[in-house]
Amino acid sequence: MGGTCGTAAHQPDGPGRPDPRSRARRRILGAIRRLAELFARWIAAGHIPADLGSPQDLAYALLSPIAQARLLWLHGAARQEDIAAARDLATRHAEFFVKAVFPASPAPAS
Repeated sequence: MGGTCGTAAHQPDGPGRPDPRSRARRRILGAIRRLAELFARWIAAGHIPADLGSPQDLAYALLSPIAQARLLWLHGAARQEDIAAARDLATRHAEFFVKAVFPASPAPAS
């Protein structure tokens, strides 16, 4: 068994057909790249502490748990309760990420 995962050598649909995993990989890496660009702008603007992590690290930290939920619970055989649980988990992760990454604004002086 060779290490062909994610390469053109792996063609589950037959010769000459693209590996569907390479398409998913490109999309995931593109999303991480675009998020990293956004995080870089927010770091530069002072919205995110510069010492929290690189823009790429932050993008990966945001997307990885959501991608994991996709693999574990949002597959073709997913039941409605699996889908609901995955959506809830992804929402809670996004809320946690925002709280952890973006410092709370100081309360206005009265």
